[in-house]
Amino acid sequence: MQRLQSPLITLMTSAETTESYEISFNVLTHIHLLVLRGGALFFENEYKQFFVKYDEPSYIKNVKLEILG
Repeated sequence: MQRLQSPLITLMTSAETTESYEISFNVLTHIHLLVLRGGALFFENEYKQFFVKYDEPSYIKNVKLEILG
């Protein structure tokens, strides 16, 4: 799990900066599945990456809120 954390966060943030929301959504859904299966402790230091930005589409916002919740 620790080996997956850094590449997933990097993929998510790079896709958001290039406004490639499809890639970001796919990465976020994979992170959400990992969190649901007990991997929340691995992403607790990266919680700032899951804050919602005002210019994101609603489907990205929803997944980020589910991860934080």
